[in-house]
Amino acid sequence: MKTDFDNLQKLLDQQLEWPALYLFKFIVPQAVKDELLSLFSEFELTLKDSSKGSYVSVSFRAEVTSSAEVVEFYRKAEQVDGVMIL
Repeated sequence: MKTDFDNLQKLLDQQLEWPALYLFKFIVPQAVKDELLSLFSEFELTLKDSSKGSYVSVSFRAEVTSSAEVVEFYRKAEQVDGVMIL
C-alpha cells in the first residue's frame, strides 16, 4: 500500500504549528524489527509485542520543524520491508 504523503503533509500543516513534538508509530514484523530500530536509534523508542509475537509496535516522539520533516521520517521507515505506518 502506497502512503499518500502529499495529503498527509497538507493535513499536518492545517492541524499543527511548527516546530512540534510529533508522535511516530509503526508496526513491523519481528523478523525485520532491528532494521527499523537501527533507523531511529537516536530516539527513546517504545516497543510492544503483538499478542502472538509476530509483530512489534514501535513508537517515539521527536521534535520536528515542518510537515516535510515528518514525511522524511516516514519515507525512511518505509524502506523497511513490511512496515506499517500509523
